[in-house]
Amino acid sequence: FLPGKAEIKDVVAQLEVRVPWATILPLHGSMDKEEQRRVFQKYSGVKIVVATNVAETSITIDDIDAVVDSGLERQNRVKNGVEGLFMNPISKANCLQRAGRAGRVGPGEYVLAKYQGYPFIGMKDREDYGTPEIMRTRLDGMVLRLAKSGLDAEELDFYHQPNIKEIVDAKQRLKKLGALREDGGVTKIGRDMERMPVESHYARMMIEARKYGKEVQTQLSALLAVQEAGGICQFSSRARSCGEYWRVLMDRNYNDSDLIKQMEVFVAAQRMSNAEKREYDIFTKAFSTATATMRQLRQVEKLKDQELTAPTKEQREQLVKCIIAGSVDNLYTSDWGSYVDVRGDRREVSNRSILSVGKMIVGSPFDLQIKTIRGIETLHIIEGATNVPSIELLREVAPQLFERKDAGLNVNGGEVVRVYEQKFNGKTLSLESEREPASTERQQFIIRHLINYHGSFIANQANTEIRDLAERSGMDLPLADSTYIAMLLSGVVSEETTLE
Repeated sequence: FLPGKAEIKDVVAQLEVRVPWATILPLHGSMDKEEQRRVFQKYSGVKIVVATNVAETSITIDDIDAVVDSGLERQNRVKNGVEGLFMNPISKANCLQRAGRAGRVGPGEYVLAKYQGYPFIGMKDREDYGTPEIMRTRLDGMVLRLAKSGLDAEELDFYHQPNIKEIVDAKQRLKKLGALREDGGVTKIGRDMERMPVESHYARMMIEARKYGKEVQTQLSALLAVQEAGGICQFSSRARSCGEYWRVLMDRNYNDSDLIKQMEVFVAAQRMSNAEKREYDIFTKAFSTATATMRQLRQVEKLKDQELTAPTKEQREQLVKCIIAGSVDNLYTSDWGSYVDVRGDRREVSNRSILSVGKMIVGSPFDLQIKTIRGIETLHIIEGATNVPSIELLREVAPQLFERKDAGLNVNGGEVVRVYEQKFNGKTLSLESEREPASTERQQFIIRHLINYHGSFIANQANTEIRDLAERSGMDLPLADSTYIAMLLSGVVSEETTLE
């Protein structure tokens, strides 16, 4: 048992050198059924199955005599409000479950072994049971379902009590998506979202698509189904190299969204056989999963008879609006080569992005724990990027998150102007200015401006004359300061005075 595909590839390569007479078979969740069936066949000599935890409970291989277990798994967890994939030691219960894979029809042996680069944890030092799902995943769906029933998740006692901060974060996300009111009540959008068989951000996108007709709704159902399946395009990696031939199925004339790009591949592959999909480096199992999810979404939205077609230019623009409407809490702006959100969370766009990313994007924050030559590191990335073409489009899809804040008077091109901050979800996106009409405030600003930028010159000139007068008159005269200069200017600067 190994934690992932990359580790499986490494160990298979080493075993092929060390025990070349053995039949060595990889086994993981992204393999299709035809590939997985090989592990159940009988072979002459030694058979070694190198597997992830997919073999822990869901399948039984009769002729396994021994289990060698790394004691590790990759697990989805939410940390600081962000989903991530982290390496974790499995519990005693999971170790026993893996041990049970050996000796199904005779005596068996179990070895808990150290895996290179990771600390070894013995059986007695492991937790008795794994972390329950409610304590390691996002709670948006649960919070929304309870709220729809008139219950507040913060006030309930759970058998496995989740972190109260995760419940509060879930409420805040649902409010920004328009699913909950400020008082915690469920909106019409929230009631409709709760019926969707996808996570809350995707459900909000689906609701937005109702504005644009059945073709766009059908296209979005395919787009979201692909994301729920974890993507259908195989990327070349250390675990498995490939040609990424699915790229030829994408329209190169557009640079809008990674999500739309993968949906294009799904549309093009609808009528392909599994063999043809593999030729284009498309995961057949993920494709089947996406197809099933798409059927569910289409059933909820009454789209069963609508044909799925590639989007036109206008439809792509509408799909982008839907994506942004469901991602308003995940807006990022470029900042010195990386991207920052309203909380100051700094991330890099995933190297699997197909896009040339712009100044503003929406996407899903994700943390990925990896092993490098420097040790265990966590990458902070943005997956599924979509370019946001303009602030105006943001204002159109989420006006409730916009704020125009008066930032006071300033000087622009010799004119006194009033500056306004354009804020989205608390983050300043741009500054706008308007010429300020005559007013007492404008008059006082000009006086302060002249003092700040020319006061010392005026004071020096005045003080030269005052010293000369004091010397000639023999009087002790006070020198000019900023208060004196302001008094002088107030007699010169009127409400109508311009800086020109």
